[in-house]
Amino acid sequence: MESTYYSGDVIIVKNKSRVKLEVNDIITFREDNKVVTHRIIDKTDKGYLTKGDNNQSTDKKVLLKEDVIGEVYLQIPKVG
Repeated sequence: MESTYYSGDVIIVKNKSRVKLEVNDIITFREDNKVVTHRIIDKTDKGYLTKGDNNQSTDKKVLLKEDVIGEVYLQIPKVG
């Protein structure tokens, strides 16, 4: 799958308390002291499985709700 967002794009994230996260949502989350934006590809009892659109494999760690910052809802291309 092609990337949805590119280096230099600015994204605006809606706080997780204001959305119901579902499969195919693009979310921003904390992982190992980094902020990452990936797509939810599956939802389990333990959390969310995510994957970058341009990555071959899924993220190794099951994402917990408390790690989620929010859902991406606006993109401003090439201004960052």
